Amino acid sequence: MPICPVYHPPVAEPVYSSGCYGCAVAAGAAGSYAMGVNYATLPPGSSPATVEGATYHLNGNAWFKPMYGANGVYYRVVPTP
Repeated sequence: MPICPVYHPPVAEPVYSSGCYGCAVAAGAAGSYAMGVNYATLPPGSSPATVEGATYHLNGNAWFKPMYGANGVYYRVVPTP
């Protein structure tokens, strides 16, 4: 039986601006999220919402849609449904 290397699945990570350590956290605290960015977890205070049968999570004015990948669920910032 051949020996295969250990599989390391991809990880969904928030995107940070170049040269700005912790900017995504600071932006999240203000309720501002970049469209299309993926987050491994929902921000605190998010509430579930169902729109036309689809599940979303709302945090301030930001809408998050659960997506499914190799590591399980992650959340993408989407336009208002």
